[in-house]
Amino acid sequence: MTERRCTLDEAQSLASFDIVLPTYIPARASLDPQLFYRPEGAPTEGLRVVYPEEYAAPGSEAGLRITIIEAPGDLSLPREYDVEVIDVKGVEIELVADPSDLHEARIMTAWKYSGTAFGTEFLWLSGGSAQGAITSAMRAEAVRVIASMMK
Repeated sequence: MTERRCTLDEAQSLASFDIVLPTYIPARASLDPQLFYRPEGAPTEGLRVVYPEEYAAPGSEAGLRITIIEAPGDLSLPREYDVEVIDVKGVEIELVADPSDLHEARIMTAWKYSGTAFGTEFLWLSGGSAQGAITSAMRAEAVRVIASMMK
């Protein structure tokens, strides 16, 4: 089975795990998430939540797309990256800062909270201008979103 788009109510009724959404979303990401559910019995059950980027005017800050994966079990980051472990509200978060593209900057994370595995991707899109570098403000923004998912 493949994932299918669904509402939050549908996902909550289908999932075998507790669904958690962030209470904080930065202004450059849409506040209207798209949800995609992969049912239990598929190779991996899970929920993918996408907060699409809000396109910024030329010369302003980059748009931000946030993708959150929630699943029972475990999630991990690709090992070809340098993985850093940080603490957010007493939870160990694996974090990778990937400035590998001139037109985007990416932070990826993985962690487990209340029995659910989470993976996130924060992707800052520059709209064609060179960006690439991950700033301390970007990192703080990603941590703030993650912290908002924890009680």
